[in-house]
Amino acid sequence: PTLAHPPVLSAYAELSELASQPARQAYVQARKAEFETRTGTFAVQDAWHEARMRAFHDDLVTQVDFHATLPGSAEPSVAKGRSDLLRAFRGLFRLRRGGSAAGDGFLVVNIIDHAEYYVTLNDAFLRQALDAIEEAVFDARITASDRVLSLLPGAFVHPEDATQAIEGVVRTGVARGIECGVLLDALLRMEHQLRVRSRVRASQVYRVESLAPGIDAQGRRAI
Repeated sequence: PTLAHPPVLSAYAELSELASQPARQAYVQARKAEFETRTGTFAVQDAWHEARMRAFHDDLVTQVDFHATLPGSAEPSVAKGRSDLLRAFRGLFRLRRGGSAAGDGFLVVNIIDHAEYYVTLNDAFLRQALDAIEEAVFDARITASDRVLSLLPGAFVHPEDATQAIEGVVRTGVARGIECGVLLDALLRMEHQLRVRSRVRASQVYRVESLAPGIDAQGRRAI
């Protein structure tokens, strides 16, 4: 993948390479299993494997415990990029109508807190996905570096026909005080159910009732 900001690009590429090394496969597989527990399983033969794997990599490279297992980077700019990745924040975004794309970036609004951001990206896969959507929302991480906001390449686009149902789930989740990561993981589980179940509509799986698994009474992820 490629990102607009060089330190983030270099750090993401370096971390992806380190994650693929045999010595770290047991750790990475354990992290993937934990990610699947939260969001739904996926295998190489699944049509949704690539999109889910990209989302998992975003999750992996922004975790403090993963960075703690790695050697320091010899390049100062890459070390800075690693720090930028650790400061990435996650949200559920839509393209702002009438201003979705400009140059190398997109104007997006976080439907959870309604904040707007102009984000840059050069990732071809992600750019194609965002160019194709109109009303769909996407789960993504944004990192700031030298006043430039970069969208990480694992942004996950939910089905367009699920947007209205998603908005209802989000309103209820926010009203209940459910933390952002827990809420977004629940939406990924709902999308997974839409994928694996036949002859169901988005409104049948994107439901407030589906927020319950793995969430305690205070809206936190159960341990």
